[in-house]
Amino acid sequence: MEEKKYCIYYHKSPDGKYYIGQTCQLAENRWKNGTGYNTTKFNKQVIADYGGWDAFEHGILIDNLTAEEADEKEAYFIKLYDAVDNGFNSYQ
Repeated sequence: MEEKKYCIYYHKSPDGKYYIGQTCQLAENRWKNGTGYNTTKFNKQVIADYGGWDAFEHGILIDNLTAEEADEKEAYFIKLYDAVDNGFNSYQ
C-alpha cells in the first residue's frame, strides 16, 4: 500500500495575515474556493470580510511529505509566519 503524501499550504490575506494548513488531498480540492473552512479561525466569514476568496493569495509551501513530516513542517511554518498571534491559525 502506497503511503499518502501531504503538502503544506498557505492563504495570505491582503493585510499579510496567514493561515497555514496541510492536506493529503489535491490542495484545490481541500480549499473548495474557501467553502471548506467552517470550524477553524480561518472560516467563510473571515474570507467574506476580506472581500472573498480571490482577495487572498494561495500557495503550496512544500509537498511530497509523510504525515509525520507534514505535522513538523506545518508547526514550523505556523511559527515562521506568526500565524497564531498575527494570523488565522489556532494553537494546536
